[in-house]
Amino acid sequence: MTSCLFKRPTHHKITLEQNEIEAIRFESREGISATVLSAPQLELQIAPTQWPFKSFSQLVFVMKGKISITLPDSGTQNALTNEWLVYSSNGWPASCRFSGPLQLIVVELSKEFWESLATDLDAHLHLKRACLGCPKRNESLFVKGQACESMLRICQDICGYTSSSARESLLADARTLELTTLVADHRELSSKPNAEPCYRGHDEKAIAKAATYLEENLDFEHSLAGISRKAHINEFKLKRGFRQRYKTTVFRYLRQKRMERANKMLRAGGSTVLEIANAVGYSNPSHFARAFRQAFGSNPSELAVR
Repeated sequence: MTSCLFKRPTHHKITLEQNEIEAIRFESREGISATVLSAPQLELQIAPTQWPFKSFSQLVFVMKGKISITLPDSGTQNALTNEWLVYSSNGWPASCRFSGPLQLIVVELSKEFWESLATDLDAHLHLKRACLGCPKRNESLFVKGQACESMLRICQDICGYTSSSARESLLADARTLELTTLVADHRELSSKPNAEPCYRGHDEKAIAKAATYLEENLDFEHSLAGISRKAHINEFKLKRGFRQRYKTTVFRYLRQKRMERANKMLRAGGSTVLEIANAVGYSNPSHFARAFRQAFGSNPSELAVR
C-alpha cells in the first residue's frame, strides 16, 4: 500500500513581540507552502518586529487587519483587509508591524517557482513577474493589489481547512496553486517596475557571438535552432536581440553578409559565379543571382566579367 505523497497540515504558533498567533501550515510540494495566521480575539498593535518568513518571496493575503512592511530601499509599505502583496527581500532584512484582529494567508515561494511562472517574453518586456525570479535583481521588490472576488473565495476556502488531514492538505495545495496563478497573471505583475531594465550582459555577448558565427560560416545551411545552440541563447532572445542590435532579422543579416562577401569575391576575380555562390551558401545559382540583384541591382555575371 502506497502512502499519501501529501504532507499533513501542521499546527503551530508564531511569536511576535510576546504575542502568540495561531498558525496552520500546508506544505504539499517543494517550492511552495501556505500558512494561515489567525488572531481573531486580540486587538493587536504589535511594535515593529522582524518579518517572520524567510523564503525567497512571499505572497500575502490580508483577510483581516493591517500589516506594514519596512524595506531598506523603498520605505514602509502597507496592506489592508482584502488586499494582497508580493514581497521578495533578495536577502535584505525587513521589519513589520501588525494591527488586528488579524487573519493572513502567507504563501511562501522559492526563486525556482517564480522562474517557472515567468516566460522569456516576460523577461524581455522587463515585467515584475520576471523580476521576482531574476537572479540579477539586487534590490527588494514589493507589489500590492486589491483581491478580486475569485481570490477572496479561494482565501476563504483555505482559511476553512483546519483539520490535520491529508485530504485538506490536498485541497489547500490545489487552491494555493490557483491563488498564486491569479496573482501571477494580475495586471500589477504584468507591468514594468519604475527602474530601467537591468543590463543583460550574457545576452549581449550571445547575440554578438551569433553574428560572428554567421559571418564565419556563410556557406552553411543555418537554422534558428542551430544558431541558438551555438550562441547559447534561446530562439526568442536571439530574434529579439538581433532586431534590437542590428535593426534586422537573423536571416536578413545572414543574407546581407553573404552578399557583401560575394560582391567582394566577384570584384577580386579568380572565382566563377558558381564557386562564389557555393562559398556563400547558395547551391542554386539562380537563387544566388536573384539575391544578388536584390542587393546590388545587377547580375553577378555582369560584375564578374568587368
